[in-house]
Amino acid sequence: MKSLSVKTLLSTDYKLVRSLFSDFNFKDSDFTNLHLFNFYIVMRRHNDNESISKLLKNAERHSTTIRLERKFSDWKYLASYGFLFSNNTKKFIEKINSEAILSDEDINELEIKFLNENIELYKFISKCLDLYKKRYNSEYKYINKDPIDFFPYKYLSDFSSKPPSSSIKKCIKLSFVYCIKNRSRRAMLSIQSLINSYNQYSKVNLNIEIEIVIVEDFGIDLINDFNVSEFSGEIYHYVINTGLSWTRSGTLNYGIKRSSGDIVAFCDVDFLFHDQFFFEAEECILNFEFEKNILVVNCIESSNHFKGAQVYTKGSPYGYMWMVDSKLTKQAGGFSEEYIGHGFEDRDFQYKMTSLYGLKIIDSISQRPGMFVIHFSHNTRTGDDNRDVNKSLLEDRLLNSNFKIQKKWGEFPLLYKSNYNKGLTISDKMVTDTYDVVFLAHNSYHAWTYQILLPELKKKGLRTILLSPLPDYQDEGVEKFCLDNSIPFMRVVQFLELEINSLALIVFNDWDSKVSNPLVKRFNALGKKTIGLIEGINDYNDIDTGRNRYAYRTVSYVLIPGDFDRRHYFSDLEDRAYVVGIPRLSKIIPDKIGVKSNSRVLINANFTYGVLEEYRYSWIEDCVNACVNNGLDYIISLHNADQGDYSKFNVSESSFYDELKQSTLLISRFSSCIIESLVVGVPVIYYNNGFESVYKFQEPNGAYFYAKSYDCLNREVRKIAETKVDSNAVSNFLNDHALFEADSSGKIVCALINILNKESL
Repeated sequence: MKSLSVKTLLSTDYKLVRSLFSDFNFKDSDFTNLHLFNFYIVMRRHNDNESISKLLKNAERHSTTIRLERKFSDWKYLASYGFLFSNNTKKFIEKINSEAILSDEDINELEIKFLNENIELYKFISKCLDLYKKRYNSEYKYINKDPIDFFPYKYLSDFSSKPPSSSIKKCIKLSFVYCIKNRSRRAMLSIQSLINSYNQYSKVNLNIEIEIVIVEDFGIDLINDFNVSEFSGEIYHYVINTGLSWTRSGTLNYGIKRSSGDIVAFCDVDFLFHDQFFFEAEECILNFEFEKNILVVNCIESSNHFKGAQVYTKGSPYGYMWMVDSKLTKQAGGFSEEYIGHGFEDRDFQYKMTSLYGLKIIDSISQRPGMFVIHFSHNTRTGDDNRDVNKSLLEDRLLNSNFKIQKKWGEFPLLYKSNYNKGLTISDKMVTDTYDVVFLAHNSYHAWTYQILLPELKKKGLRTILLSPLPDYQDEGVEKFCLDNSIPFMRVVQFLELEINSLALIVFNDWDSKVSNPLVKRFNALGKKTIGLIEGINDYNDIDTGRNRYAYRTVSYVLIPGDFDRRHYFSDLEDRAYVVGIPRLSKIIPDKIGVKSNSRVLINANFTYGVLEEYRYSWIEDCVNACVNNGLDYIISLHNADQGDYSKFNVSESSFYDELKQSTLLISRFSSCIIESLVVGVPVIYYNNGFESVYKFQEPNGAYFYAKSYDCLNREVRKIAETKVDSNAVSNFLNDHALFEADSSGKIVCALINILNKESL
């Protein structure tokens, strides 16, 4: 075995060499790293990737000298390639792995530091460049032609490294298209590094011209101005509203469609460009046949970080920045917008371009080692919640070769566009969209009501968006609900800053002095329609609130739940009040339930916003005692704004509606829950021992039970299982208070259209 030198193996028939390799026992103590090295050199000389793959797997399987934990991706890397690297190289890789793993807080601090001090950003990038050069010269240049099948080093050999045929050009224009949502800091750092890199290049050469196309899906974290001094290119900044929680395909497509370069580069906000990038890229790009090939620019990690349970090290490869012929990309209809969030949309694009046009994919560092971008490492990943769904979609397309060209792509409502021209002139933001009506929600169930109305609003062709009151109002779940349900929204402060136009404003509350009341008055002053949508019940005349809210008297029109409210509170508004019902009731009808065999009482606790909160504990204790005295289980459902201490009680962690499905009785004070419980067939006791004066529920007319004292409550709880509810009385009550049998969503939208067509008051 000792005689198996490279020279000997090269002079031996290669079939015999492969046979010798197959026969060796890798556990044999005589089989050393030198033998692996010799076999590897000969296999590489013969471009025998199949045998190299087997060799690497055997090397990993029998490696015993790796001083790393298996959580490090470099464990497998060193186990596979330990025979090839020098001892100094292996020690250097181990040293890198021993360095600190950046936490999210560390990364956050770096971002802030780099934004405040650009020179620190450029120093950081320079260190990443130096590290890459060292790793390339001692590692990557030897292995980037190998069939590596493990991440992240698979990125070195994913695509063909054979140099394409030459197509010499004198000059070329590149469009760098960014897709962004709620990641303004990273975006500004990436763009700043791109501008700096191009500035270095354009001082001495202009064979490459660039434009930067930024497409930002509207969110709570928008890009501010950035330093474009001395930049000789152009920047186009589009802020669109996709109405989705995230669509990488859609935002990229919007930019691709509006780019003007010969070549388009798809940029993520995590990319950082070193100052030699364009010098390194020039020869490769000018000689590259983009009509026949796609150039994927290798990305290199900036820092040690976690990806899932594994640790990826700085200087290791990570993905690509794609550079593709612009005409072919547009001809193919860009990226498929069927992919949700991000994940596999790039692979779909890859297979579409290769199958439709026969394009080959070439990686950059096999052509020009210095042509790479830095991936600003991070631990937290968002937007890939639908990764499994996306994967299934891609697998189905591959199975059926179904890569169709989209007829409609890259089209979303544009909020505004900014043009940073030649680094000197910054155009005014141009508002390009007008909404028919904007909805201001204060809490998650307001947002839920808007979600219920959306299909009917769209059906009638009304353009709408939801406004969030944050940060000037307490967080009651509006934005979380919107993000969880892919509902388009913007904050009121952004709506005002961008001077976005709307013909009308709908509020669920017109008395909040921080947000809604000033906004309603602003719309009124501009002669625009203001509408109050009452999605539940209300103490309109402030009988119990102790305040002077003048509820729904600042808006010009009111959409009210039922005729009861018109008769008692809004008779003076005449044709400015519309009876429309309560839309969310239609969503709980399918959950209608009968009496359960197991008796359990649901207690609705909603002592909120300082109203009658002094009665909270005595009322709750009465309800709980009535249940306990009658041997009934109970559960308390808390309003999300109730700040009481309920630690000694049995409190639910589920939603009110989930608990209602499991309950045989509801006890409540003044609340919309009374109406909702009647809708799903659960009997109700309205318990008010005199502390509430508002009239709303004091005339049950047989629809529910009104307990005016603890003794009465105790008695009603005891006999509730034996008492049958009058279904006709319930129906009459619901129709009078909530127009229950009507199409509430349809009535609201019809009323809205009627109001929009009226002359201003």
